[in-house]
Amino acid sequence: MKKSWKKTKTQRRSGNQKSCEQCTKLFIAASDHPEQRFCGRTCWGLSQRGARVPRIKQKCKQCQQVMLILPSYKTKKEYCSRACSRLHFNRIMSGPNNPVWIGGSNAYWKRKARERDNYSCQYPRCDVKNAPRIAHAHHKIPRSAGGPDALSNLITLCHRHHAATERLLLIALFKKFPKETAKLANSLYSF
Repeated sequence: MKKSWKKTKTQRRSGNQKSCEQCTKLFIAASDHPEQRFCGRTCWGLSQRGARVPRIKQKCKQCQQVMLILPSYKTKKEYCSRACSRLHFNRIMSGPNNPVWIGGSNAYWKRKARERDNYSCQYPRCDVKNAPRIAHAHHKIPRSAGGPDALSNLITLCHRHHAATERLLLIALFKKFPKETAKLANSLYSF
């Protein structure tokens, strides 16, 4: 009977347990290669490019998990996985934190104002609390008068007090600037 030159998996894997010189992982050296120093081709290839470089510990920016990396990757590798990278990027680069942010839409700021006020009417002695369906965001200085879309210029009111505040504002403007307010009202409410 002819002997096969191929060895079975168990024959190949039976040997000494060693530590890889490149990645420090434990592996079983093949019995016919007792001088084996690396766990695989990748580590062998890395060792051929230069001397053994010790790994350094670094924490993932998102999940704070400790990872071992090469010193040359210290500034490049900040996350343990792509998922952590995406989560962190979405968290820190949304809204006003984004460098290309140009102010956002009116709806964005109104939503933030309602969330800040817990969907409760801020009108004195109003008992409407935590009512997202009837919470309106009101500009203290109207946008038509140059008021900004900013949290400092927005307040949450219930639908009843929002309508009353708008009427009072229109009456006050009409008393102070009758001609200009009439033109503004005609342009606003011309259907």
